Amino acid sequence: MKARQFFLITLLFLPALGSAETIPDPGDWYRNAYAPLWESEPAQHVEELLGFYAETVETHSAGGGVVRENRRAWLAEPMAQWQAEGWLRSKMTELQIDQLNPGTASFKARWVDYYQSAEPGDSCGWYLANWMDGKWQFTTYTDIDCAKHGL
Repeated sequence: MKARQFFLITLLFLPALGSAETIPDPGDWYRNAYAPLWESEPAQHVEELLGFYAETVETHSAGGGVVRENRRAWLAEPMAQWQAEGWLRSKMTELQIDQLNPGTASFKARWVDYYQSAEPGDSCGWYLANWMDGKWQFTTYTDIDCAKHGL
């Protein structure tokens, strides 16, 4: 009788174990899905890029201020301005990841920005992403000093 009860109890818990959500590696997501979209004609990928961001993105400024914006205002509008200023694309050259818990990761990234009539320039940023609605989404961003942050 005990073996049968154990078997029945096991059957009750198996569906719960099998339905646990598998969260993809955040580093793979950043390196292989997000970063490549910036390497060649990123303005052509703006809609796809917006899918990497939460509905609202929080930006922390160097002066300590915090701004919360709709993802379209946060990314698409500045991207159009960058293009008007001669920006062509960006290539990620370094990435540091800190997975804070299974559903939260931070990233420090170094990018080389390419322009039409200027030398390439480096920029670095810190991103926070959360696993929400079945995907990783950036929720927070700040520009960082590359040298001070080991990039």
